[in-house]
Amino acid sequence: MGTEDGSGRNTDPMDVPEAIAEIITLAPGQRPLRRAVHPSFRPQEEINRVSAQSQLTFLGETPYGPWLRDVLE
Repeated sequence: MGTEDGSGRNTDPMDVPEAIAEIITLAPGQRPLRRAVHPSFRPQEEINRVSAQSQLTFLGETPYGPWLRDVLE
C-alpha cells in the first residue's frame, strides 16, 4: 500500500481509517454497509451495488430483512 503500481493510481494507507471515521460520524440508518476508499478508480462501487441488491433479494423477506433495509437503502 502507498506505492505506485504502474497503473497511475496509488493508495494512501490512511484511506481506510479515514473512511471508517467518516462512517462512524454518520447517523444510524445512514451508514453504508460497504464504501469504496480508493481516491480515483472505483470499480468496486458497481460490485457493492450488485452485492447489496443481492442481499436484499435473498434475505429481504427473512427476519433479517428490516435490518438489511435499514443498512442498505
